Amino acid sequence: MAGWRKDGAGPSGVKNFENNNDHFMGFTEDYVFVTPMPTPYEFIQSKMRHPLPGSMVHDENYFGGRLISVEITWNGGGNVVSVVGSWNNWQTKEDLQNIGKIASVAMMLPLGIHYFCFIVDGELKCALNLPRVNNSGGDHYNMLYLQEDALQLAAPANANGGPDLSEFECPPSPPSSYNNQPFSFDELYYINEKGAGFRIEPPNLPQQLEEALVDMPPVPNHTQLNHLYCSKTNDADQSVMVNTTERFGARYVTRAAYKAASKTESCSKEIFFIE
Repeated sequence: MAGWRKDGAGPSGVKNFENNNDHFMGFTEDYVFVTPMPTPYEFIQSKMRHPLPGSMVHDENYFGGRLISVEITWNGGGNVVSVVGSWNNWQTKEDLQNIGKIASVAMMLPLGIHYFCFIVDGELKCALNLPRVNNSGGDHYNMLYLQEDALQLAAPANANGGPDLSEFECPPSPPSSYNNQPFSFDELYYINEKGAGFRIEPPNLPQQLEEALVDMPPVPNHTQLNHLYCSKTNDADQSVMVNTTERFGARYVTRAAYKAASKTESCSKEIFFIE
């Protein structure tokens, strides 16, 4: 703040701070604020309605923590193709190498069930030729199920390096055991634990032919149930017939009533149809 002389004639000889310093305006360097690229997890999660699924890996202690070499392929075209899966919690992506019209990548994955998707030229896609699953929200994933062959896991290796399957081979059958002779009565006996014999005889007729089809009444059509039908016979009989059909479980009951046109005689009868 400027001072004043004792005589009050004006400001003191001390100048303002602004006068003692040169005016200077500085400019900072140009900065461009760029939005960071989303991670593979963030990119895929933004396209889905539900949380991303995780891998269901088998017990590593039981299988010795073994990994299986898997080749994942994509034949849907595109210039830049990568795959993202649940084997690393959707954190990183693996680029596929284009070989002609097919892009592929080889990976070492643990045993279990894995889910994955492809990113083709910046778009999220699923392979149509690979197994797919979807959740209740309509999200689609490709699925990879890696399991150990039971024979390769249990059987020891032979001299050639492959599994020893000699114990699974069946002994050869003698050619004399095959013939076209019919079974004898002795061969049709079955001996139980108590030693009692039971004779097994073939049926006389197949079950389909035990009941003659010509003896079966026709099954009424469903449109005939609970309806009343009326028809008039020829002029010589001068009678009217009324019938209705009802269903009771598996049985059909048809009631028919005949009445003379002269109103002097009438009769009725019931006809039972069994399905």
